[in-house]
Amino acid sequence: MQIYSRIDTLEKSRAFLELLTWEFKNFQEFLQICDPLSKSEEAAILNTFMVTFEGIATMVKMGFIDLHQIATLMGGGIIRYWGKFDPIKEDIREYMNYPRWASETESLF
Repeated sequence: MQIYSRIDTLEKSRAFLELLTWEFKNFQEFLQICDPLSKSEEAAILNTFMVTFEGIATMVKMGFIDLHQIATLMGGGIIRYWGKFDPIKEDIREYMNYPRWASETESLF
């Protein structure tokens, strides 16, 4: 439950719901909504969940958490998150000069 408590606050629930409303077909449209280098509020929302899911994925990779537990507890949210960003992850990595951006989260799939 400590892992789940990382995302079960009202503030994070609102932020995640906002993130889920972002509609974009490509990286250029994504930048209009959430330019990680210039739109601080949107970038903070994106970063909050990237860091959270990266930490969870790292714990799974190290064997501290069972993947089945994560899938049962928050798999739907992670799938929805990754479904939005998987198609543009390479663009984000290049744009931010951050080659490992969300690479641990990616390893969950």
